[in-house]
Amino acid sequence: LQRALRRAGFEPLLRCRTQSAPVHADVAMLLDGGIPVAFLVDGEEPSPQVAATDALTSERPCASLTPEAALKGLLLALDGWLVVRIRAEDVSAVLRASWKSSHDRERSASSADGVEGLLEQVQQHLA
Repeated sequence: LQRALRRAGFEPLLRCRTQSAPVHADVAMLLDGGIPVAFLVDGEEPSPQVAATDALTSERPCASLTPEAALKGLLLALDGWLVVRIRAEDVSAVLRASWKSSHDRERSASSADGVEGLLEQVQQHLA
């Protein structure tokens, strides 16, 4: 994730601590306008809790956050950070993902794939 953000022209920091919250972001960066973004990679905790199988789809179990992981995200959000949670096993898929709909692709030749597309989506939701 950090390498992909660097290739996209950002200056991400690993394990960035805040001054006011007693927690760190796994990967942190600033968006245009000085908005701090904390990427939290879930599933790297020593003992993640796992919930029962998803009742709607009966697929693989849905991972629930440990109380510590939930508190970490909450404290960063209360400190003014935009928190983006990504499951550890999904990081590579997120970096390859296409974020534009087929309608948007027809109108624009520029692609919004990977981390650039993710950040475009984040900035659109902030607007």
